[in-house]
Amino acid sequence: MPLYIQRIRRKWYAVLDVPKDVRATIGISRYKQTLKTDSQSVAELRVRPIVTEWMKQIALARGADIGTDDELLAAVMRVRRDSQRAKVDGRELAELEMAQEEVAMMEALGPCLTSAPMGPNRVVC
Repeated sequence: MPLYIQRIRRKWYAVLDVPKDVRATIGISRYKQTLKTDSQSVAELRVRPIVTEWMKQIALARGADIGTDDELLAAVMRVRRDSQRAKVDGRELAELEMAQEEVAMMEALGPCLTSAPMGPNRVVC
């Protein structure tokens, strides 16, 4: 998963720009929430569920059928299982996890929300 974190005054925040086409529906131009840590590694772990929820809200604002939480959980479980297999095989775990998390997000939320360039200022189509 791309890093959706930003450091502000020694604290890390989860950030995600809201696409222009849904800003009026959602009512904001950017999501921002404190991760309550000054550690980047902790922030990277805490940001995932927050950004996932924001992406679900964006998909709902667009009227997308995002599936159920059970379907999302099943996709995440597949990613974890494959990551464990890769670890046993000695493959680079971080690269594999990022790639598979993108696949899981695309399956759950649709390709439009996961195809934009990476980074904290990522624009979602």
